[in-house]
Amino acid sequence: MTSLIKHTRCLAVLCSWTTVLPCVGLQYTDASIALQAQRQRIEMIERVMPTVVCIYDGNRRGGGAGVIIDAQGHGLTNYHVVADMLNTRRGLGGLSDGLTYELQVLGIDPTGDVAMFRLSGKSAFDFAELADSDAIQVGDTAIAMGNPFLLAEKHTPSVSLGIVSGLHRYQWGQGNALVYTDCIQTDAAINPGNSGGPLFDAAGKVMGINGRISASLQTRGKFNVGLGYAISANQIKRFIPALHAGLMIRHGTLQATVGQHLQFDKVLRDGPAYLAGIRPGDLLVSIGGQEITSANQFASTLGVYPEQWPIPISFKRDDATKHAVVRLAPLSVKQTGEFVVIPEINRRAVKRMLDRFLAATNLEPTGMPAAANLSWIGQRSGTDKDGTPHGAGRWEYQFHGGTLFAQLRNDVDSPVLRQLRCADGRAELIEGQARFSVSGSEALLMKAVHALFDRVFKADSSINLAGFSHKGGDESIQRREDGSIKASTYLEVLKLELPGNKVVLFSFDTATDLLCELTIEDRTAGLGVSIQLGDYQAMDSLRLPQDLILRGPGLDGVEKWSHWESRP
Repeated sequence: MTSLIKHTRCLAVLCSWTTVLPCVGLQYTDASIALQAQRQRIEMIERVMPTVVCIYDGNRRGGGAGVIIDAQGHGLTNYHVVADMLNTRRGLGGLSDGLTYELQVLGIDPTGDVAMFRLSGKSAFDFAELADSDAIQVGDTAIAMGNPFLLAEKHTPSVSLGIVSGLHRYQWGQGNALVYTDCIQTDAAINPGNSGGPLFDAAGKVMGINGRISASLQTRGKFNVGLGYAISANQIKRFIPALHAGLMIRHGTLQATVGQHLQFDKVLRDGPAYLAGIRPGDLLVSIGGQEITSANQFASTLGVYPEQWPIPISFKRDDATKHAVVRLAPLSVKQTGEFVVIPEINRRAVKRMLDRFLAATNLEPTGMPAAANLSWIGQRSGTDKDGTPHGAGRWEYQFHGGTLFAQLRNDVDSPVLRQLRCADGRAELIEGQARFSVSGSEALLMKAVHALFDRVFKADSSINLAGFSHKGGDESIQRREDGSIKASTYLEVLKLELPGNKVVLFSFDTATDLLCELTIEDRTAGLGVSIQLGDYQAMDSLRLPQDLILRGPGLDGVEKWSHWESRP
């Protein structure tokens, strides 16, 4: 009887102890719930374990980890894990199946301590999804995986469990390198070898990439004391297009400093802050729609943006709040050796984006199906540069073989016909029997659309990648009248070089893979025009834009297309 009582007490103590385990960030009232949570956690770990990579150099020496984020084998790790591989860009990635795969280093972010790699050797890899790291809270479950102290002899990662113990931390780097801005703090055990590995949430999504620890230095080496830091997933999302393209990314700077009471004390002349209208003595209010309450928060918030990224900023002067959107200048960073963009990697990123665009619009991989001759027909509304209304005009854009032309009837019954014609990079205006060479905005507009058709839509060939390069990411920002952010969209930007010192930029919405803006610049003439595309709808089995907004000298207006036609 005494033995039974002791056993019952032990079981009660065990159950009581089990109820406070941070299995999924909750407390439990009975053992069955705790055991169910344990099973769910184990199942989640088993599911994501094949996505964790043990990273080695070409001589099979190890020192870090990573995580695969798509089926093609693209993955994320720390810059400092692959820094010694940059001469060859080659290494090995070990997975939990016990095998190693060829690893190629793609783009790098030395300031933010992030790099992208790609594994090869399988038709499809298991991968993990990136979480919305802005939604996590202190106390949420945090699970770290990696290869601490090279313990994963068969590439099976070590797992440690904890919670998110802090948010929006800032960890200084050296020479603008390895700076952890707005990062996640966790008490999950992170040690040397965990670098670059994922920090999972309870659902198995990647909330961050582990990279730094607060350490204790003893005679036997460095080890964790309970504070580890992960780069947030949402910061990394802004850099992913450029990392895919094999670019070296710099972070952005306002070229201005903030002192006590959030007062700008230094503003570099002609820097981003200065061009936004900020002057010494102005008070900082917000960055990117986030209210700033301290100088440390200013540095932490600003540090998550890449160079040339557009960010909304609000500031006060004489009790009046002013709003601006400014593109950040590049922050210099010390980089050992020269980082060279490999054309093969960059072209692969170009093709990847164009393939996604074709799929999103239901186009065939080789272009427009049986529609080498395509017409866009619609009504144009808006005003000319001098304020004159366009009136009820009918535009018709047609593409026949290698020639793109546009027709405009000033009104439905008018016999007057104006034609803009573009072929082989030349643009001309046809009025009746007369032909004129066209320059300026209209010619640039035609050449931009012609480039799109010629490179992507032609039915008789695959996508022509000649002259294309991937420029990385960008953001399209919309603002309300009061200056606050209405909506923002992450973009991937492709650049096409044309003869005559002309450049076409294609901006794709990363959420939909649809083309949302087409811009062409004549760098010799100092002229540029753009077409914003929207309201994509299904027409004749294709998904095509119905709204076009033209921007440029003499071109401001809106064109609403009534329908599309495919002609023999």
